[in-house]
Amino acid sequence: MKNFLLTCFLLALSADALYSSAKGSTPAAQAQVYPNKTVVIKHPAAADANRFFAEVTVLRIDIYKAGSKEDLDKILIALRKDKAVESCTLDQLNGDFQAINISLKQGQGKAWFAAWLKSAGLTHIKINNDPVKALDQF
Repeated sequence: MKNFLLTCFLLALSADALYSSAKGSTPAAQAQVYPNKTVVIKHPAAADANRFFAEVTVLRIDIYKAGSKEDLDKILIALRKDKAVESCTLDQLNGDFQAINISLKQGQGKAWFAAWLKSAGLTHIKINNDPVKALDQF
């Protein structure tokens, strides 16, 4: 009797797994995949990107899969080169996201930010719940 119940239970699990894969469901871990070197900004005021980038002087960004330690050093050196940057320091690493704290001498525009981030080798940007965009299209 135990074998019969065990067999029924395993068949039910198998059927459920087959049904889920036939529907094309994706695991939750694969739902949010960003390209490498994507800048992620989470700030309520960033919903209006034009105004946000024109006014912000202190900012925290997260970079998704920035690369090796050498790659990260190159990014920081490139970000610090601009005369508008007061400081650019590493913050904590959360999984695949490397946080960077940025302080600017004065607010810059959205176009400046896109060019500045691109000059450091970063490729994409994601702001809050907006979709990921290439920096060229930002």
